[in-house]
Amino acid sequence: MIPMTKPKYRQLADALLSKIESGALPSDTRLPPIRILAKEHGVNNTTAVSAYKYLESIGRAYSRMGSGTYVSKSLPQASEIGVIQKDYINLAGSDTDAEHFPADAFGRCIDEILKTQGRTAFSKTIESDTQSLHETLAGINNVETGQITLLTDIQQGLDIIKGIGTKIRIEEDMYGDFYYDGLPRQPLRETDGSIAYIKSYAKIFLPGLAYMVVPKTLAGKITAPIHCPASAFLQRAFGLFLREGGFDEHAANMRIIYGKRYRKLIAAARVYLSDYASFDEPKSGLAIRIYPKKMDGDEIDGLCRRVLQRKVVVSPILSRRGERPCFKLSFATVREESIAEGIGIIAAVMAEGGR
Repeated sequence: MIPMTKPKYRQLADALLSKIESGALPSDTRLPPIRILAKEHGVNNTTAVSAYKYLESIGRAYSRMGSGTYVSKSLPQASEIGVIQKDYINLAGSDTDAEHFPADAFGRCIDEILKTQGRTAFSKTIESDTQSLHETLAGINNVETGQITLLTDIQQGLDIIKGIGTKIRIEEDMYGDFYYDGLPRQPLRETDGSIAYIKSYAKIFLPGLAYMVVPKTLAGKITAPIHCPASAFLQRAFGLFLREGGFDEHAANMRIIYGKRYRKLIAAARVYLSDYASFDEPKSGLAIRIYPKKMDGDEIDGLCRRVLQRKVVVSPILSRRGERPCFKLSFATVREESIAEGIGIIAAVMAEGGR
C-alpha cells in the first residue's frame, strides 16, 4: 500500500482516537457538539461531522438521537493488536495483504508517467491530461466524464449526496472486485436517474482514492471535494494502470488467493462454530460476520478479549439499534494454513462461556 496524506477529517478523527485509546476519553463519554469541535480545531462543521462518522464506522463512537456522539465501549486496543507479527493469528485485518501488491506492474506505470510527463506529472493540471483518470473511469462505467467525481473515500461521497438534498439510491462498492463464486458485481441499473455508485480503492489498492458516478441529472450539481484524494501524480499512474489492464489482472490474482482463504474460513466456521453461532456466507469481500447465540455486545467484547489472550485477533462490530450483536472474521492478512486453527480456538473459548 502507498502512504497518502490524510484529509483533515481523518486527522481530526485520529486525534480523537488517540485520546480514546489512551483513556483520556473513556467509554460512553459524550464528545463535543459538532459546532464546538469544529471551532476548537479550526475546521468547518462538515469536517467535524465526517470525523465523527469515521469514528462510528470503525466502531469507536456511536450516536444517540437528539443527544450527540459518544465514545463506544472499550474494544481491544491498537497497542494490543499491534503486536501481531509472527505468533498471532490475525482474523481482524481490513487492508489487503501487502505481500501481494503488484509493485513491479504498478512501478512500470509510475516510470512511464515520469518518462512521458516529467515534472509536469506532479502538477494538479496538465492541459492535455487533466481528465485522464476521469475519462478512464467513465469508460469503465460506460458514462460521461461529467458524471465522475473523484473522492477520498466512500463517506465523502455520501456526504456530498446528502448535501444535494435529493433522494437517491446509493450503491457502495469497497470490495466488489473480490468475489469468489465466479459472478462479478452486478451494478444497479439506472432507469429513472435516481441511482449513484460510489467505489473505493482504499482497502484494496490505493489509500485515499475513491470515485462516484452520479446520474446525468445530477452531474452539474456536484461540487468536487476541496480535499484532493490521491495526488495528481498517483492519479495519472493509476489511470494508466487501469487502462493497461494492470488492475484487472491484479484483482483476478487476488480472487484466486482470497478465494482459497474464503473457502477455508467458511469450511472451518461450519465445522467449529455451528453449535455456537450463525454466520453469513457473502461470497465476496474480505470477511464474514459471526452472530453468537445468546450473546449481547458486552459478552462479545469479552469474548474478543479472551480470544486475544490466546493470540487470536478478531474484531467486534458495533451493532446499531435493531441489529444482532456480532463480530467479524477477516481473511485479509491471515495465513491460509492458520485459519482453521484460529477458528478452532475461538470455538473453544465460546464453549467455555464467561464474559
